[in-house]
Amino acid sequence: MDNASNCNKLAELLSDYIPTFPGMDARLRCLAHIINLIAKVTIFLFLLNNYLTHLFRSLFLSFSKSPK
Repeated sequence: MDNASNCNKLAELLSDYIPTFPGMDARLRCLAHIINLIAKVTIFLFLLNNYLTHLFRSLFLSFSKSPK
């Protein structure tokens, strides 16, 4: 569900109630969504790096301990 129309209406109403608010000029479209996506990607990459580090360490240890 898209709430862009609600955000537009909020920007219009705020400019009616707060004279110094610049209205639609101050609205950053989808900023919260963009920040959320950046946070999710950052967390995913951190977890992926952590997982791969542990995986390669365990593989390296298992190969180094195998009998020749």
